[in-house]
Amino acid sequence: MIKQPNVFLVEPTLGPEDRFTAHWTYLLHCHPELAQSILDRIADWTGLPRSEYVASTDHPRYTPEDRPDFLIESRDYNVLFEHKLDSELGPAQLERYCALARSSPKESYLILVGKKPLPIPGHAEGLDRYRQPTSHPKNGSARSHFLWEDFYDLVRAVPSRLATDFAAYMAALGLDPWPYTAIGDPFTSDEAKSQFRHLWRDVLPRYRRRGSLIKQDPVGAGF
Repeated sequence: MIKQPNVFLVEPTLGPEDRFTAHWTYLLHCHPELAQSILDRIADWTGLPRSEYVASTDHPRYTPEDRPDFLIESRDYNVLFEHKLDSELGPAQLERYCALARSSPKESYLILVGKKPLPIPGHAEGLDRYRQPTSHPKNGSARSHFLWEDFYDLVRAVPSRLATDFAAYMAALGLDPWPYTAIGDPFTSDEAKSQFRHLWRDVLPRYRRRGSLIKQDPVGAGF
């Protein structure tokens, strides 16, 4: 018998990421239509075909050493998740989990979901089972991995007390979208980054004082 998740029995000693994953599992178990929406978004943004949602699992056990944070099973394939809040990637973490996906009896893929853009190994984007948002509908640009804010609107759209409270939980953790101005998000849009750099050039002189060093990032958003 599969053990059903129960949010009231979450271990009190769990760290922030594992606690969030346990609550996420409960939310999707109670709202399979939300799990389907999340699966559809992943498919649409990565180029995978849409597939019917079947189940989700908190920390599926592949080996004693390797347990991805989360698993969504669909009719045609599985999606493994590595969840990040404030921590960075572990040594060869994406490579190891891609190997798990490759060796799985069912066709499987890996995605990374972070609180903020994370530095990932340059070769990781070329791993055969790693999937990233290659067509972001908000700005048309590609990213190296998903952000939690990419799913926030889907949670907010569910008309239930549980989903409303979970959206507030995400916002308290800083996982909701930042309210950028009409310029857009300079961290995910090259056009917004260029405009932000232009604005920042006008701001820099105001901070120039004797004895201070003002330097503009030559390749980033400019600050």
